[in-house]
Amino acid sequence: MANVIFEEGTQLQASGFVAGDTLLFKTAAPSDVGVTYNAPSGFNVATVTLTIGDQSLTFAADALGDADTNITFFAEDGQLVFGTAGNDGALAVTSDADSAAYGFDGIDTISVSGDGNHLVYGGAGADAITVTGGEGNHNIFGDAGDDAIDAGDAEGHLNIFGGAGSDSILGGSGNDHIYGQSAAGGTDGDDVIDGGAGNDYIQGNAGEDQLNGGEGRDRINGGADDDTISGDAGNDTVNGNKGDDVIDGGLGDDSLRGGAGNDEISGGAGNDAILGDLGDDTITGGDGTDLLTGGEGADVFVFAAGDVDSVTISGTKYYETITDFSTDEDIISLTGLTVTEDNLIFQNSGVAFTTVTAALDYVEGVLVAGTAAGSVAAIQVGADTYLFYDSDGEYTTDQTIDSIIKLTGVTASDLTEDNFTLPVVA
Repeated sequence: MANVIFEEGTQLQASGFVAGDTLLFKTAAPSDVGVTYNAPSGFNVATVTLTIGDQSLTFAADALGDADTNITFFAEDGQLVFGTAGNDGALAVTSDADSAAYGFDGIDTISVSGDGNHLVYGGAGADAITVTGGEGNHNIFGDAGDDAIDAGDAEGHLNIFGGAGSDSILGGSGNDHIYGQSAAGGTDGDDVIDGGAGNDYIQGNAGEDQLNGGEGRDRINGGADDDTISGDAGNDTVNGNKGDDVIDGGLGDDSLRGGAGNDEISGGAGNDAILGDLGDDTITGGDGTDLLTGGEGADVFVFAAGDVDSVTISGTKYYETITDFSTDEDIISLTGLTVTEDNLIFQNSGVAFTTVTAALDYVEGVLVAGTAAGSVAAIQVGADTYLFYDSDGEYTTDQTIDSIIKLTGVTASDLTEDNFTLPVVA
């Protein structure tokens, strides 16, 4: 029996071991030490003991062999499962204690279950990683390759890094952090990521990614390319970043930002705050009372029937607001409404009001005065302009307006037909 002692070094090699021999590493931190064991063909090892300071852990190896053999070490608590550089069969961790699985290179199939805190490393290759059940906190690294990571049945907190390649990732019911790229950044592919239930953080990074927050209060960031992002259910925060992105807030009161690029942004149901930011953006508030800001560029604001619930005359404040509408370059699209050019009314003859309620009283006469169903009236209220839409021409009967749009800081007399896109009438 012999001791082989290594001082600090870059790469060292020892050979000729017999049973009972020991490798000793001096002055090196545990995280700086890597040991590669090259077993002769057909050679088996009964036990391997890892010792750090006065702590020792002995594993029993069930198999060592050629490049297609998986190696599993069992300790008193937990498992350590190794694949090889080839295409491994099923690597399974089924422990309630803290465990780890390493696929290395090749196409690996790795499954993890149990309540322990597990570490999974897929390695290079198109790996399939599945995490089921348990309330443990898992760290999953897909590494290079087009990986499929399914943690839909996991209940604990997940940190998932897809790595380089076009990955498909499904989070669990916990509050997960999911990244399309590796932990160190670098190259990335076109990823498909679904956070699942829980309050998740999702980062797409580079590539044309499809990102879905799932249920919960999610934070989602696109990357440098053209991403498709959905907040789904919950009050979500979305930033498209660079690229021409398509963003849908889904259900909930969302905060959506397009970033640089010509983006299409829809708030969906809920009271949303939307910023187009840089570029020529198309913004749809959707159902709810939304706060819309186009940012730099020639933006289009889209409105359809039902975007705001019908409101009554008595002191209502339920309306869409555009904070930075420019009469020089921005457009309001009314193609989803039943309104024609003849029924677009600009009240710019010096009539102005100090309250929305007073303007609503006045609108009754304007909409009835020779106009048909489906009319829009632009009325000055203080420093702002309000657009009142009546879909059925019966405002005098039911005292309801279908929707109201507030244009902050806009003078009604500055509006022209060129600021509107109307439905095409056959």
